[in-house]
Amino acid sequence: MTLISDAGVLGGNPTEGQFKVQVERLRDFTSELLGGNAEVTLPISAGSITPVTSSIAVDTEGGATTDDLDNLLQPATQNDGKVVFIRSVDAARIVSVRHARGGAGQIILADNRDLFLDSPNHRLILYRLGTSWIEMGRFVQKGFLRDSVLKTADYTITTQDDGKAIFVDATAGVVTITLPVPSSLANEFRIIVKKIDSSTNAVNVVGTIDGANPRTLATQFESVGVVTENVSWHVFSEVGVIPSGGGGGGGGGGGSIDGPIGRVLFTNSGIFTVPAGVNIVWVSLVGGGSGGGGTDGFVPRIANGGGGGSGDVHYRVPVSVTPGEAVNITIGGGGLGGTSGGGSGAGGVSSFGTHLSANGGGTAQPGQTLVSGGLAGGPGGSSGQGGYAVTIPTGPLTGQNIGIGGWGGANILGSTSFKTAMDGMNGSDGVGFGSGGHSSGANGNGGQGAPGMAFIEWGLA
Repeated sequence: MTLISDAGVLGGNPTEGQFKVQVERLRDFTSELLGGNAEVTLPISAGSITPVTSSIAVDTEGGATTDDLDNLLQPATQNDGKVVFIRSVDAARIVSVRHARGGAGQIILADNRDLFLDSPNHRLILYRLGTSWIEMGRFVQKGFLRDSVLKTADYTITTQDDGKAIFVDATAGVVTITLPVPSSLANEFRIIVKKIDSSTNAVNVVGTIDGANPRTLATQFESVGVVTENVSWHVFSEVGVIPSGGGGGGGGGGGSIDGPIGRVLFTNSGIFTVPAGVNIVWVSLVGGGSGGGGTDGFVPRIANGGGGGSGDVHYRVPVSVTPGEAVNITIGGGGLGGTSGGGSGAGGVSSFGTHLSANGGGTAQPGQTLVSGGLAGGPGGSSGQGGYAVTIPTGPLTGQNIGIGGWGGANILGSTSFKTAMDGMNGSDGVGFGSGGHSSGANGNGGQGAPGMAFIEWGLA
């Protein structure tokens, strides 16, 4: 920042010239503070701008659709500690703030990745330290979706698609939506791709997603949402569609499900009627997770309760069926958490008729003794963590034990809460499908296990 007035000058007997210099320096110093001057628009020139005030709208060089900002040049009048707010001037002209490009005025971003300013409402806060500008924070509005676009032909996702719904009409033929390498995009870059036509032409979403194969959207209104996390694409939303005539999704009262290709999700018990012409289905099944153990207020405490065990998981198991067969679907409920000082309830068994079943998670022990978490229902899930205690090494409570509650078991479709329950708090419930509940703090109840589910696919192998 501009140097503030020299100490002692104004307090002495300054000449008119000295007084003028000091007042002008004080004015310049104040104008560089946040809110001390109006925002200015600075176009990028050869990858750089020179900050002249604290609030800057950055424009691309020559009005280009995209441009890189590598450095903030630093006049000699600026000292360490200067803070600037920067944003892009227009959503149609994306500013790519590049991380650690080297040279005086390089920009060091907190997540060690480039940042794309693709909206005037996104702001980056930097402060000067030595020869670099260090990120203090950012305001990037990551609404679930902020725009949509229609595609009727093959398309590769670009940096401008962040936060968009990509609606695809494949009436004219198969359409491929290609995901670029995640490292070329901002972290938490997200899109949803949805097939909107009723043709049999598939929409292929191509890229390494969750370390596995690309996604194929085969029926109308199927969709998949993906988000970048460091160097990977991850699914955050995936919607299969019950073809017309279905009543089994969500465990409604059953009914026939028509069509040679389809998927259906049961989160409650119900009946699945095998469609005509279908002789094999792929079943993913999860048993219910058990609850977390409760912990009483016994002092001195040896340990808090154990976490609930995950239900067993079967993923895409091929099952031979008969067209028209009515298959009873049972969804295992989540086990109740233990009350203060009590053990938990076991998770329920999920089943696909007599063809396949997934056991629920085992009960978790209460606190007060060295305890173990609930056992997993099978090899597809993990057991809950045992409760334990730590001894306070110093201070007025030296030598006393603090009980630590166990985390619930997790699986590929359900996760545990890693929030440790303090004294007087109840444990967290399992998240997703079939995960175990977390143990409680002292005088609290364990969290409830998550219920299981059944996901049935046909014609999609």
